[in-house]
Amino acid sequence: GSQKWYDFDQLKDFTTQAKDPKWCRKVFDELTALFCQWPNWKHRQNPELLAALVCCTWLQSTWNWRPLVSITGKTGSAKTLFMQSILSKLFEPLVIFCEKTTEAGVRQKIGLTARPVLIDEYESDKHRQAILELFRTSSRGGSILRGSANGVASSFGMKHIAWTGAIESGLRKAADQNRFISIEMNEMPKDCRIKIPSAADLHILGQKVLAVGMVHWSRVKELANLITEQSAGVINIDSRLIESYSLPCAMLSSVLELNAQEAIGVMAHILEDRNLTGSLQSDEEQVLVAIYE
Repeated sequence: GSQKWYDFDQLKDFTTQAKDPKWCRKVFDELTALFCQWPNWKHRQNPELLAALVCCTWLQSTWNWRPLVSITGKTGSAKTLFMQSILSKLFEPLVIFCEKTTEAGVRQKIGLTARPVLIDEYESDKHRQAILELFRTSSRGGSILRGSANGVASSFGMKHIAWTGAIESGLRKAADQNRFISIEMNEMPKDCRIKIPSAADLHILGQKVLAVGMVHWSRVKELANLITEQSAGVINIDSRLIESYSLPCAMLSSVLELNAQEAIGVMAHILEDRNLTGSLQSDEEQVLVAIYE
């Protein structure tokens, strides 16, 4: 569209500076330190994983495989503060940020754009399953065909790393669990004080992260493929989950100037202490849930 979401001269300057590995690491350190203000991440590796995912989201249509991101936390975890006051501001003004939406609303708002998508209050209701099915097309960039009254089928697909925030993820099917990177938050300590940067400062930081991605994207695609191929038998998780985690791990490894074997070590570090088996429902349980809801 015609909305101006970046300053050409500024972004050109950032991409020039991003050719310096030390500058890229400094940008990632700044973003990670910002996320570390939340002391209630369930896994200590979450801030650096989130920093890599933010960078990957800027270039979401570029990748061969796109993970989805689920942030969960009970009331009092400051989850909404994180998504609304920090995460969405990094992508401003390009971001699509919404609450309690429908599948049609998401589809129509995205339209023909590659805008970052953040959905908060993504709680269990009659619309969530339809949105999940839409999100499934995003992983490899597939499409959904729909019939119309005039007899001409229309198609829609996503190439987005969509982010959702909810009290619980609702991921019961393996097809959904393996596509999502789950970020869990515990209850926030009552004496915790978080310093929120200004919207202008967050916008600049977001543009710096974009510049890092623009310089590293080719190496990241190469590393992600190598991690997926070489981690088989080394990291004992589902192959699709390896694909999902390989992208942010490749981004982090590229910024740190690591090779493929070292990148697999980064993935092992990220996956440490994570329960990736989930809680799957049988078809019968899903039917009962549908009836009760």
